Amino acid sequence: MKKYLVIFMIFSLQILFSQDLEYAKRLLKLANTNVWLEKYDEASQLVDEAKKILSKFNSWESKYWTAVADETLGHIYFQMGNYDFAEKYYLEANTKFKELISSTYKGSQYATKELIEQSKEIGTVKKGQKELSQNKKIVNLSYSNVTGFLNLPQDLESFVAENSNLNKFPAELYGKKNLKILVLSNNRLNDAVLREMPNLEYLDLSNNNLSNVQFDLATIQNLKFVNLSSNRLKKVPIELISMKDLKLVDLRNNQIPFSEIANLIQNLPNTTILFDRYEKVEEEEE
Repeated sequence: MKKYLVIFMIFSLQILFSQDLEYAKRLLKLANTNVWLEKYDEASQLVDEAKKILSKFNSWESKYWTAVADETLGHIYFQMGNYDFAEKYYLEANTKFKELISSTYKGSQYATKELIEQSKEIGTVKKGQKELSQNKKIVNLSYSNVTGFLNLPQDLESFVAENSNLNKFPAELYGKKNLKILVLSNNRLNDAVLREMPNLEYLDLSNNNLSNVQFDLATIQNLKFVNLSSNRLKKVPIELISMKDLKLVDLRNNQIPFSEIANLIQNLPNTTILFDRYEKVEEEEE
């Protein structure tokens, strides 16, 4: 009888651990969504809550997700412009990844190292100023009137032009193989074709007049975050369905029928998809 009681207790503890771990993982996923939405205080609180849960356990998986939590804190401080704290948490995450991840899982370790270098390089590019960072890999033209030819460095890694009166997609961005971050929000773009940016991970085209967005899947392969909110889209860009590595897609404030949203959700079950609430209405026949 005692033997069965011990087995039952072990089984019950395993169930509780599994439930707590899944809850902590959901908290971290929600924290990353809040980082995307620039709700940094909420994101930080969610990470702290997840770390409290994870600290109760000593398994490989709980330690791994604790490292992910530190990496998320690095993202939060990085986006807030606190590069010292960002580097601190990236280093902590990297140390934990080193301890945990075998040679078959080096991707996350190297990605974290890259984020550390990125936090060092960006320095202090201020919003609203037309300037380059010292290494000229970061270009910020926000709140300036961007017209004419853009003379951009070939090894460009980040290009930001918010509220810059753009009415067409800058062709000078094509062929920038190191470009990872592209922000063209709050402009007057009517259409955009994304191609020849093989390392692009973060794309923000929100608050434009976009009715058409296309992706060349052969040369756009690494997207993780896509923000197309507040445009005039009437359908989901068909190429998104094939992008299985996407972490978040924001399609709010468009004119996309729910049938298209549902199809995207079905094809990207591991992606967070933000969309409008829909009333139950009959869709117009074409």
